[in-house]
Amino acid sequence: MSLTQRNKSALLNFDDERLISLSTDDLNTVLQVFLELYPGFEFMIFDEIQNVKGWELFLNRMRRNKYKIIVTGSNANLLSREMATHLTGRYNDHVLFPMSFREFLYRYFC
Repeated sequence: MSLTQRNKSALLNFDDERLISLSTDDLNTVLQVFLELYPGFEFMIFDEIQNVKGWELFLNRMRRNKYKIIVTGSNANLLSREMATHLTGRYNDHVLFPMSFREFLYRYFC
């Protein structure tokens, strides 16, 4: 877990083998840790959360409790049609494409 100071977001990457046995009950512990370690965070960022069975119910509850949530992932399970089913329309889909070589050069060398 980490806190990005620039935008006050708390991040947890579920693509870590140490988190493979997490369940939805453990997600409540994640929330408590965020609240204790990072008071005043504005966003919770969950990367690859689809690795936790039942994740969508937890995120729906967090959304109802007015938390701002960002879900990222590279898995086909997060396709927009399935996301709409899991989160019942409470999401914004942003597809990011890789940079072209020209964009890469511009970003890192200009």
